[in-house]
Amino acid sequence: HASLLEAQRIILETDPPRPSRQVPRDRPEVPTARGPLGRRPRRRRQELDWIVMKALEKDPQRRYQSVLALADDLDRYAHDRPVSAGPPGLSYRTRKFARRHRLGIVAGAVVVLALAAGAVAASTGFVRATAEARRAQATSAFLSDLLASVQPGNQGRAVTVREVLDSARHRLLAGEFTNDPETEASLALVIGESYEGLGQYAEARTLIQQSLDLRRSRYPADDPRVFEALYALGTVEWHQGDLEHALPVRLELARLTARHEATDPLDHAESLSNLGNTYADLGQSNRAVAYLRQAIAVARRPAGDSAQLSVARFLNNLGSVYFDQKKFDSAADVFEQSRAIRAQLLGEHNDVYAITLLNLGNATMHLGNLAGAERILRHDLSLEEQIFGTNH
Repeated sequence: HASLLEAQRIILETDPPRPSRQVPRDRPEVPTARGPLGRRPRRRRQELDWIVMKALEKDPQRRYQSVLALADDLDRYAHDRPVSAGPPGLSYRTRKFARRHRLGIVAGAVVVLALAAGAVAASTGFVRATAEARRAQATSAFLSDLLASVQPGNQGRAVTVREVLDSARHRLLAGEFTNDPETEASLALVIGESYEGLGQYAEARTLIQQSLDLRRSRYPADDPRVFEALYALGTVEWHQGDLEHALPVRLELARLTARHEATDPLDHAESLSNLGNTYADLGQSNRAVAYLRQAIAVARRPAGDSAQLSVARFLNNLGSVYFDQKKFDSAADVFEQSRAIRAQLLGEHNDVYAITLLNLGNATMHLGNLAGAERILRHDLSLEEQIFGTNH
């Protein structure tokens, strides 16, 4: 039986298997009555998988926002119309992993490092099952040995996540997995992103670069494993403020996602938005506006709440650039568009809605509408106090 901690980890972090995976491959397809939900080709079974997985999505923003939304997608499926659900893109999966919180106690270290097993399992879907089993065993042995070395009783104090990560990093850099480069690359990436979560960007960058170099030496440039490591590198360089190195990485990511824009437009929109943000930080506001407007246009194409929330985020980013350009009319316009989308899909009792409302209030103030700005900002203050409390 799984411990409570392990059960919580599984519920919060482990994606359930797709329903179609639960049917043995050699099981004959059961004939059904004629009708809209009768036998389906493989593509249609995938669409049903997408609907179920969206309903079970761990990120509330990606789940169906209501029973009616779920019913609408089932009706679309039944009548052979495109469904709003779809598999999450690689960039989304990477961001979701990178944003997980790290705890500063030994129990947190167990959760953080246990993610490595999932990262390895995800990447080995491209290779033979024997290689997957070998890597999973190697990863398990590494984690077990690492955690066994943590003895807070002997050290007379609590052991921090940083100390556990330092031990893992030392072993990786010492060449423990020289003969197993894919496992080394996966562990380097997950530990590097753990360092990033702690704000230790120099250590994070070294390990992520190691993962990227290993994967580039083994796979073609457009392989998802290369993309995953490249995305992580661009993010940590941006966090470091090393924009001169982050920019070419993000340009390369945009070129890669452009090749798959038709099938994964939100990934490409995210790459364009990241480029816009980087140019904005470099002080090249006109280029920033161009890329952010392109990101918004691409993100508007797919249907569904997830796409609309991406549009709202990109609009908010665009408004910030307009604000820096002192184009307060344009800033207020796109802030209001972002606010309206977030109000509809998230409601007002939400921190990102409150951020947009704050931005709108500031733009309104700079337009000289002080009464309107005060009304917006007083409302925003009330929301912030409800969400965070008065001592935040």
